[in-house]
Amino acid sequence: MFLDKIMHVSKNSIYLIISIFIAALLIFCICYYSMNHNFDETYKHNLQIQANLIDSNIRNEKYRLYLEISGIVDSEIARRCFEEKTEKSYDEFIYYIIQRYSVNIITLVDADGMVLDNAKTLPKGYHVSVPLMKNALDGIISADIVRFKKNGISICAAAPIYLKGVIVGALMIGDAMRTNAFVDNIKEVTNIDMTVFEDDTRVSTTILKDGQRIVGTKLENYEYILDRINKDGAFNENVNILGVPYKAIYWPIRNNEGDYLGIWFLGNNEKEARASIIYHSLLCFIATLIISCIICFISIYFVNGMVNPLKKQSITDELTGVFNRYGIEKLFSAMHRNADSAGSFILIDLDNFKDVNDTLGHPTGDHVLKRTANVLKDFFRNADIVCRLGGDEFLVYAPDLHDETIIKKKIRQLSTMLKYGYNLGGNDTLFVTASIGIALCPQNGRSYKTLYDNADAALYHIKETGRNGFGFYGQGRCV
Repeated sequence: MFLDKIMHVSKNSIYLIISIFIAALLIFCICYYSMNHNFDETYKHNLQIQANLIDSNIRNEKYRLYLEISGIVDSEIARRCFEEKTEKSYDEFIYYIIQRYSVNIITLVDADGMVLDNAKTLPKGYHVSVPLMKNALDGIISADIVRFKKNGISICAAAPIYLKGVIVGALMIGDAMRTNAFVDNIKEVTNIDMTVFEDDTRVSTTILKDGQRIVGTKLENYEYILDRINKDGAFNENVNILGVPYKAIYWPIRNNEGDYLGIWFLGNNEKEARASIIYHSLLCFIATLIISCIICFISIYFVNGMVNPLKKQSITDELTGVFNRYGIEKLFSAMHRNADSAGSFILIDLDNFKDVNDTLGHPTGDHVLKRTANVLKDFFRNADIVCRLGGDEFLVYAPDLHDETIIKKKIRQLSTMLKYGYNLGGNDTLFVTASIGIALCPQNGRSYKTLYDNADAALYHIKETGRNGFGFYGQGRCV
């Protein structure tokens, strides 16, 4: 049923669907033009947003490490470690952190800053002098970006370890930015390639060549880039990597004190970026098309469901189900756009109908009208239009029926079928018959009004000459 309603669309609905497609195509063109026309500026702005997003991720990572280390140093295993002060207790503490927390830098020092144990970060006995550890030994928990000789630029947090209210040591944990996991996470979050440079060396990158990660490649024009960063801070640049053009931004890595530690290189393959413009424009086009079509089909389904019954009701007679005056006028106009159209205009008026209503009541009168309509529908062809004009007056338009001999034969048969008697009681019977006037198209006119007037004149003549008969316009009563 749903498909039937969808398939039964009007021309206006088809025009609506075409308009939707054109609108969706226009949206695609606008999206593509606007993004492609301002590609450089748009991508520059986009990279700045992504760089800020990475900064935000770094801040979140600092906060995560801050919370984690605060819990670690307050744990029972941390206190037990310094109560026992054995190499085994230090190792157990480090192993506990490795097992439970996602970090790759772990350093444990005593109250003098000497390394007690670590996860291969610094040698034992080494004096740690980074600001984070100094803050920790002063009783301050803090998180920052730190640059190590071995691990490179890393995000770390450090906190003091208390035993009976006295600082007996400190712990530092963190993640090195050079790790594949770190740069891959940035790629996943921002969908851009990221490389960490320390001095003039590319330490790690998400850019792949033949499936292999590029590591250790030197940064070209390092002095120029460093000079620009010192003057302008972050800046955009078009670069060539492995023969592929990239839209890139160079972003300084600084700690909480603002000290320069290195450079983030953030960029996208320009060909892929331009391809993504087409992709996103197509997405807008498809989304607009799908949503609009869904709305259109739903509208057709529900609107047709409400409009079609109303439309049908407006052109049909409520009592008999045949067309009404408005309906036949519309159909006649549609059928007679061709000047060569021909047919017969048959006007029928029931004799003695008023006597039936007055004597037997309106329900019987309604029965007469319904019976007459059914006889006419069954008698005439499917292509013929049967109509009740009002009261006891009916009209049939039979296209292509214009041979008078055939018409006379059919109307004689119809007159017999329309005659019907009603018993009034005893031997009294009231007969309902029909008076019929016929006008031919185009001989007696081409317009609905002209044909109706001429058929009505022929009908009037039959009424005046005894009823229960038929006649053609201008010819008198037929026998």
